[in-house]
Amino acid sequence: MTKIIFLSEQDNTHSGILLEHLINKGINISIITSAKIINGKNLIKSLLKIIKKSGLRYFLMKTRERLHLELSDHMKIKDIIKEHNLQSYHTKDINSKRTIEYIKKLKPDFIVSCIFNQILKKEVINLPKYCCLNIHRAKLPSYRGLSATFLVLAHNKKYTGVTVHKVVEEIDAGEIYSQKTVEIADYDTVFSLSHKMMLSIKDDVTNVIKRIERGNIKVIKPVIEESYHSHPTKNDVRMFLENNKKLFVKEYKRGFDADTNIC
Repeated sequence: MTKIIFLSEQDNTHSGILLEHLINKGINISIITSAKIINGKNLIKSLLKIIKKSGLRYFLMKTRERLHLELSDHMKIKDIIKEHNLQSYHTKDINSKRTIEYIKKLKPDFIVSCIFNQILKKEVINLPKYCCLNIHRAKLPSYRGLSATFLVLAHNKKYTGVTVHKVVEEIDAGEIYSQKTVEIADYDTVFSLSHKMMLSIKDDVTNVIKRIERGNIKVIKPVIEESYHSHPTKNDVRMFLENNKKLFVKEYKRGFDADTNIC
C-alpha cells in the first residue's frame, strides 16, 4: 500500500478536500501540520510583516476571514484528523532534526504538500522513496509563490489553474506532472476559487502517484520567467477591492460543490 505523508496547515479547509479524497482511495496517510506562521517566525512578527507589505486593510480582511472560518462548519484538516483517527504530528519547522527523524521512521513513498506554509529544504525533499509533490493553486510557471488565488482575482483574470508538480529546492520550479485550467466566474471569491481548484485536481493527484510508481509519468519542464510572488502588495489589494472581489461570502456552506468549469 502506498504510504503518504500529507503536509498542510492545521486550520485549512481547501486541502481537506484532497485529504479526504486520498483517504477514500485507501491510501496509507500520516499528517504533518503547521500553524499559520511565516517562515518559522512568531505570530507578532508574522502579522507585522503582512501589515508592512500588504497594508492594514488587507490584514483586517484576513482577520475577518479567519474568524468567519473558525466559527463556520467548514471541515478543517484538524477535524479530518480527529474524524478518521489519523496519525498526525505538528511542527513549527519541517526541516528540524526532530521532524526529519519522525519522517524517516515513517518511510513514506511520497510527501504531498497542499497549502503548507513552510519551505522544504533538500534533506526533507530527498526523504520519500519517490518524490515530494506540491499542489499549487495556479497554472505554473505563472503566479509562483504565495497568494496566487488572491492575485488572479486582483488582476481580474478570467482563467487560472491548479498544478501538481515535483518539489525542488527552487520554489514552485519543479517538473510539472499535471495541470487543470479553471474558469473564474464573476461571483468567485478567494474561498470559492480555491474550493473549485481542489475539486478539479484531486483525481489527478492519485493518478500522478500511480504513474510515478509505475514509471510511466510524463513531465513538463517549466520555463521560469515570472518572478516569485510573496504576500500581496498594497497596490494588489487596491486592485482587488476596485474589482469588487471578496475573500469569502457568508453563504458559502460546507459541502457546496461549485461548478468547476474544468478545461
